[in-house]
Amino acid sequence: MKKLEYAKPIHRLCAGIFDFLLSVSSAFVLLIPAIILAAYYAINRLPIDSVVLIVLAFLGGSLAIIAIIVYLILVPFLWNGQTIGMRLFGIKIVSNDGSKLTLQAICLRELLRIIFVLFTLGVSLIVDLFIISLGRLKLSYYDVVAMTAVIDVF
Repeated sequence: MKKLEYAKPIHRLCAGIFDFLLSVSSAFVLLIPAIILAAYYAINRLPIDSVVLIVLAFLGGSLAIIAIIVYLILVPFLWNGQTIGMRLFGIKIVSNDGSKLTLQAICLRELLRIIFVLFTLGVSLIVDLFIISLGRLKLSYYDVVAMTAVIDVF
């Protein structure tokens, strides 16, 4: 196993913030039709069936979640281990032995990260930052489980 040059924590943080903002803004764009329709009914004081609002919210939310998962899983898999934020900040995800990233590894890595963030209401992001910054291995918990690493590419 060759020694990997792990990404600097500040690069991981900046890429993560960029990807988060990109994901949230794209999710918001997918929710715009539901927001416009609800606003139209509210402004014109038209009666709206609550079922319609629930369906619109469910469809918009589902599309937003699917878009975020696609961005976090398919983009790195198809784009050599990088999201747009990772490409901007010169880092990428690889298998911990330095080999090409597999779809199973990226799925496990990102789904673990999403689950931990949701169940801890974001606290795991702060813990993760400390683990990466101060830990000897410079790997997050989801990197260890998925056997991946984030490395600098330049």
